[in-house]
Order: sequence, then structure tokens, then C-alpha cells
Amino acid sequence: MDNVVYAFANFSEQVIALGGFTSAGSLPASRIASWNGANWDSLGSGVNSGGVAAIVYQGDLIVGGYFTEAGSEPARRIARWDGNQWHSMGYFNGTVEKLLEFEGDLIAGGAFDYVDDQGVGCVARWDGNQWHPVGYGVNQAVGDLCEYNGDLIASGAFTATVGHTLNHIARWDGQEWLPLGEGFDDDVFQIESYAGKLIAGGKFESSGPIQLSYLAQWDGHTWSQLGGGLNYQAEVLSAHEEDLYVGGQFVEVGEIVCNRIARWDGEAWNALGTGLNHYPKAIFEHQGGIYVGGLFTEAGGLPSSKIALWIPPEATSVEEPAAAQRISAYPNPFNPRTTIRFSLPEVQRVRLWISDLAGREQAELADGVLRSGDHELVWDGRNGQGRELASGVYFLSLQTEGTRASRKLVLLR
Repeated sequence: MDNVVYAFANFSEQVIALGGFTSAGSLPASRIASWNGANWDSLGSGVNSGGVAAIVYQGDLIVGGYFTEAGSEPARRIARWDGNQWHSMGYFNGTVEKLLEFEGDLIAGGAFDYVDDQGVGCVARWDGNQWHPVGYGVNQAVGDLCEYNGDLIASGAFTATVGHTLNHIARWDGQEWLPLGEGFDDDVFQIESYAGKLIAGGKFESSGPIQLSYLAQWDGHTWSQLGGGLNYQAEVLSAHEEDLYVGGQFVEVGEIVCNRIARWDGEAWNALGTGLNHYPKAIFEHQGGIYVGGLFTEAGGLPSSKIALWIPPEATSVEEPAAAQRISAYPNPFNPRTTIRFSLPEVQRVRLWISDLAGREQAELADGVLRSGDHELVWDGRNGQGRELASGVYFLSLQTEGTRASRKLVLLR
């Protein structure tokens, strides 16, 4: 990408990236693009200014941001893509920063005061036909929304609503916005439900007398520090199965050097390689990979313009350990080529090929009878027609008589 990536979504089994960019790979793409595992594509003519939020709602892709046009349609900070064309969804007088489905409705949060002709106080609800306020709203921007224990939670720069002090985080009980404990001493950038707790990350350092260091957990009663906190602010959170991914301006968590991104496994912090050279703005899981977007130009020490893919370490196979140990690729991730090594215990027929995330074969590297012993070959990141494949995740598969082994490969252009 040629500029920042702010958000991701999964639409029609493709990764949607949204941000301030005007190209994706070599393709013109105005602030929004789709990735099918091998190639980037545009969504119509995109939007005319930055996009920062995306969600799939009732089968359509909904995006929010700074823009005022989507395709050829006037679209004031929110728009709907039905797979073929863009549609307006109302008039917001300020940025839409977060979208969430809650109890069947679409909730929008941001830096807006009005939607169409209604005062809404930075948060609004779409019932499928029109926008409505959510209580009296809040007094400053909502930066994130999530569902926790059946409640709608909002976080951001706000400090109050009618009748209540909120201090950057609040719970909607169906009637009014209520505080969560004493809240925080500064902005909460993101919130996430994880392992039965509500996680908050941001610019804050404390909740009342409790020192938190930019990252906190709520157990339903009190705020406490998570994992010893961070050495600087958290910008983005993403929970996936048993892991919590955290990105931000920090370079250490506990005694771990992690350079702006880390994984909490419920007990300890883990670095993601050598991290990033600039903090991320979005983290998103898709088909086992962790997509990261932001303004960085390096990920894991490799060139990576505003978007990167982290492949979690694979567990050793218990069904075919011998086959799995006989195939390797180095370097991985790679650019522009990787060396593949495998060994055979005896003379046998072998097939070796590359496929993409959708299972489509891209290149055949070997097909025939090979001698026993060690073998080595180089793949240059091209398909069977000699064309360079785009950055992304690919699978290297080795089929022998009675066994099959696979390895994930990450190509970074």
C-alpha cells in the first residue's frame, strides 16, 4: 500500500483493507481494496477520502471514515457496498470511527454530533431503515465499540453523558450510559472481549488509584493491570481464540523486547519476530494468519509497505511427523526466492507444488520418480506461467507414496 491501513474486514471470504492509500500492489485502489490470497482488487471506484472502519452487516460491507463520496454516490462518512456498487446510508457531520453489530442493529461511533437531522452525541443506531440516537450519547468522540457480557461498551475521548461522569469508557444498559468503575485518566483507543474479561488499551496510565500502564482488564467489578502493562501506549487490540494481540507505540512488555506488537497467551507475553518499525493501526485474523496494517515500512526486518502478514508458529503434526520433518523452506518469509529442502528414505514418486489460500494450484515444482536422500530446489515466487505472484501466504505441499506434508510460505514483495 502507498499509505496507511486503518481497518480490515472479511467480505465474501476475501480480506478487505481500508485506509488512506490510493494503490494496492500495482493496482489503483481508492482507500479500499480486497485481497483473495493472491491478488488485490478494487471495490468500484472506492471512496474519496480516508476509511477507518469496516464491518459486514446483513450481507453487505459497511464502511465508515472521513469520506464524502463512495463510487459516484454522495456518502457522508458512511457507505454500503453490496458486492457490485456503492450506496449512501445517511449524512454524518463528522468521522465514523467504529462500526459494530449489536442486538441485530448496526451501531456507529465517532466524532459526529448529528446524523441526518438528529442530534446523537457521537453514537448512533441503524435499525435497517433509519438512524436513531442511543440515549443522550456522550460528550466527545467514541473511538471503539464492543459487546461484553451482553452489554454495549463504548470507549474514546469522552468524559461524560447527561447525569453521569464516564471517564473514557461506558456501558449502555438499554436505557442510559453508565460508568465502568472509575474509568481512566486518559483516552481509551480500543476495547476487546477476551477470556471472559473486557480489555482496554490506550493512552491512560491509571484508573483512580490503580496503576495500569496503558493496558487494563475489567472482571465485571474492578480494573486491574494486564500482564504488567506496557512501556508506552496501546493503539489496537485483537482477540483470536486463546490469544490477545496488542499493537502500539511500546517497544517492551515486561522483559520482552517486542517492537510495537506482541501476543498475550493468557499467561505470558510473546514477541512476533522482531516486530515493526512503526506502530500498527489494525490487527485482523483470517484463515490462520494475522494481518497487520498501519504506517510501517518494515515487518520482521523485511520491507513491508503498510501491511504485513504474521503466520503463527505451527505445531508439530502428530499424524505425520516424519513427513513434516522431511520438508523445509528457508528463508520464510522470503523475497524474492526461497530454498526448499526435503529428503526421501527410498526411491519413490514425488509431487511438489505451490497453492494459494483458496487451494488453487499456482506452480508445480516437481512431479516424477526421485532417488533416495536429500533434495534441494529454489522457488522464485512465480506461478506456472512465469508471472510473479503477489505478496501473501502460500502452501508448499509434498506428496509421496503414502504420505503428504505441507508448509506455509510467506512471500513479501
